[in-house]
Amino acid sequence: MKFEKISENQIRCTLSSVDLNDRQLNVRELTYGTEKARTLFREMIQRASYELGFEAEDIPLMIETIPLAEDSIMLLITKMDDPEELDTRFAKFAPDDDDLDEDSSSPRSSAAEDRSADSVLQSAADNQSASLLRVFCFKSLDTVIAAAQVVSSVYQGCNSLYQNPDTKDLYLAVQKSSHSPEDFNKACNLLGEYGNRMPGSASTEAYFKEHLDSIVAGNALQVLKKL
Repeated sequence: MKFEKISENQIRCTLSSVDLNDRQLNVRELTYGTEKARTLFREMIQRASYELGFEAEDIPLMIETIPLAEDSIMLLITKMDDPEELDTRFAKFAPDDDDLDEDSSSPRSSAAEDRSADSVLQSAADNQSASLLRVFCFKSLDTVIAAAQVVSSVYQGCNSLYQNPDTKDLYLAVQKSSHSPEDFNKACNLLGEYGNRMPGSASTEAYFKEHLDSIVAGNALQVLKKL
């Protein structure tokens, strides 16, 4: 577990596969706020306080998850001194594709109430789920090409393909664009049959652009379906 101080209000924590295995956690559990994940979060806040002087008691926090590889993850933890800023950020998001056809409570309301270490991971999960960008990890270009050919009938939006230069894993960042929720949901379900869906948000793609190799930007699926 590695901590880095970005500013007085923000830190970065990198969890390796060893960190997760030692605590019997996987990336999905960490993202969606299980009890084990919350226990880990409390440990992280305590260590961040000791190692970096990052004091976060009784302060609303926002967590953004960024997958680095299949079994490791980066967390950006930001103090939100103004609760209204949380409301503003969460109000920008739309429902998750898994919840498109179901009634759910407003992310704005839940964000405003998330003040403790026990609940902040769920707040991050709501943030994550509300994102209009989905990320899928593939092990080979041939698999991405196969997925592109299948999904082309229902999806023509903005999407980009990146590659981790170390692991050679491929990451496809898919935006909802102008598609209906139903069509975007269908496209994501099809892509999920070929690749592994990863936690993803706008911050995730920003990280990809900075640290990974760009293979095809903007229209990856449209280009690859022709190969």
